[in-house]
Amino acid sequence: GVRLVGSEMCIRDSNNGGEMTIPLSWAGLEFYYRGFRNTGDTFCMLAPFGDANVDMAENGVVFNSLTVNSSGICISQDIGTSNNLAITSDFPILVTYAGASGQDPFVFYPATTASLYGSPSQSLYYAAGPLGATGSIVESDGSTTALSLGAYGTNNDGSNGADGATNTFKFTSDNPIGAIQQADGCLLYTSDAADEKDSV
Repeated sequence: GVRLVGSEMCIRDSNNGGEMTIPLSWAGLEFYYRGFRNTGDTFCMLAPFGDANVDMAENGVVFNSLTVNSSGICISQDIGTSNNLAITSDFPILVTYAGASGQDPFVFYPATTASLYGSPSQSLYYAAGPLGATGSIVESDGSTTALSLGAYGTNNDGSNGADGATNTFKFTSDNPIGAIQQADGCLLYTSDAADEKDSV
């Protein structure tokens, strides 16, 4: 499974052999994502700077309110594939995800109004919080698509090229959003869209 290690700030996935250091700059107060393709969703959270009061909600309905500390905690809750997951906190937290048997593990990137960059592969999931979001998605070939999400809205811009064989995308939004690519053609992998400073 996936576990957070407080002193090392590491995510380890025994199923797929992945291991990465989590940047402390990825600790945030709000995270919004569309539901994931796997069942058995597990979310691990750690508060590196002090105890945090956290709400976890599906489609805007809170299903868990808890305190997260520097020891970390993992919560299992299956989020419907097209549903919205919102995790909000009063103090910065780090969040990781893994599906059943450790599939598709990735580190949550804080929701932001900064431009997000990523390669969509087969699926490009993005989601907004309670304010919704309006903006644009610009591809590296110059094409532009309007981004419009209602409160706790989600969307999937699917059918893109596998293994990164597609355009790169740039999101701009007036309110915080989160975005990932999934099902890239290399089995069980997921990655975030991130802002410019974290995309280099």
